[in-house]
Amino acid sequence: LFGPKRPKALKLLGMEDDDPPSKSKWKKKKKKKKEEEIDIDEDNPALGRFAFPYHELLVWAVLMKRQRMALFFWQQGEEALAKALVACKLYKAMSNECSASE
Repeated sequence: LFGPKRPKALKLLGMEDDDPPSKSKWKKKKKKKKEEEIDIDEDNPALGRFAFPYHELLVWAVLMKRQRMALFFWQQGEEALAKALVACKLYKAMSNECSASE
C-alpha cells in the first residue's frame, strides 16, 4: 500500500488518510519530518490496524499448519530472523504436543 496507488488502495479498503494529498504542482515541497512511532491501542476496534501485519499473519499460518503461506509471510516485512525463530519455536511446541498426545 505504498507508492502512487496508496490513496486509492486505502479508499477501497475503507482506511482513507485524514489529510488527502494536495494535487497542486506549484506549491513548494515541504521537508519530510522524521516518522514518529505511533502508539496503537490494540483494544480500540475503531483503529482495526496492525502495526506489523505480516508478523501476526505468520503466526496464524504456522498455527493453522499452512507452511507455504507461512513461508510467504516470513519473506515479507522486516526482521526475518526473529520471525524464523518464532516460527521454529511454534513448530517445535506443536510437534511436542502432538507426540505427547499419542
